[in-house]
Amino acid sequence: MIGTDFVAKGINVSSRIIGGVAYIYMEDKKELVQFNEVGSFVWSCVTGTKRVEQIVVLCQEQYDDPSGQIPEAITDFLGELEKEGFVVSSATEFEGVMTND
Repeated sequence: MIGTDFVAKGINVSSRIIGGVAYIYMEDKKELVQFNEVGSFVWSCVTGTKRVEQIVVLCQEQYDDPSGQIPEAITDFLGELEKEGFVVSSATEFEGVMTND
């Protein structure tokens, strides 16, 4: 995954954001995951229509980052989500992807 890639939720993923907290269920693994505040914000940005670099900018606008770690942290987080099957990435925008949680 690179900064110019679009990111969408994985096909075997069900999710809800309740009270600002993202709950993600991996159907194939029968695994429920809960994200912290920042992870939940990132998850809400994963729509299939935003590039990694756009999600990074949204996080920088939402959270203070005096040490400049947001770009690497968000890219690493999304990369880990992709590795685990929570998200998929593509050089082209995802069409017809459900964006509502």
